[in-house]
Amino acid sequence: MPDAKKQRAGRKGGQTVSKDRAHMAAIGRKGGQRSRVKRSQNQEVGKQDQKAPAVSSHVPSQKQQDRVQEQPREIVTSDEAIELLKSDHRRVQDLFEAYETAGGDDKISIGHKIMKELEVHAAIEEEIFYPAFKEKAGKQGDDMVTEALEEHQAVKTALKELKSMEPDDDSFESTFHDMIHDVMHHVTEEESEMLPLAEEVLGNALEELGTEMQRLKHDLMESLETEPLH
Repeated sequence: MPDAKKQRAGRKGGQTVSKDRAHMAAIGRKGGQRSRVKRSQNQEVGKQDQKAPAVSSHVPSQKQQDRVQEQPREIVTSDEAIELLKSDHRRVQDLFEAYETAGGDDKISIGHKIMKELEVHAAIEEEIFYPAFKEKAGKQGDDMVTEALEEHQAVKTALKELKSMEPDDDSFESTFHDMIHDVMHHVTEEESEMLPLAEEVLGNALEELGTEMQRLKHDLMESLETEPLH
């Protein structure tokens, strides 16, 4: 590819990543605001608990015991699975930016890392996270997963094309940047729509899912360690 053409492709890809990263930062700030509200609510509950009168030593009546048992049990949720997915998203975004500024063998190496990260991330979502989410989220979740799988397929098609090329092929850069755009679109939708709903419907299951996903990710990364870029 002529140098001028490569430079234009690089600038276009860099602008795409920067624009989408700004969008993701906005989503992150909203999530942080929600977390601060929750912490504030928890602190207020703690203050109320401190002001509560000491419990009487008398044995409560059966009617009082029944009322206590009828109170809904507080559900303590873990977002480990969600944080794992978000961490993967941030890692790939960082690699995208590094790819844009790298050259020579470094660029090829970073491209290889990006492709492995995307393959593994798609696998842990499709094999563990999406089925669990789909089971709990009903029709809305089913629609979200269907769309996400279609987006995954587009990225897989791009990965297959890239693996069939040499890094210095004329169409490699344009194909790579198109893939970056598709990935960033997928990340934005997933973090703004699917993951908030998943946090609600999966609840306590998120911790166990996160453990399963981390284990599968480790195994897949090891199996792909020796694979070449193309």
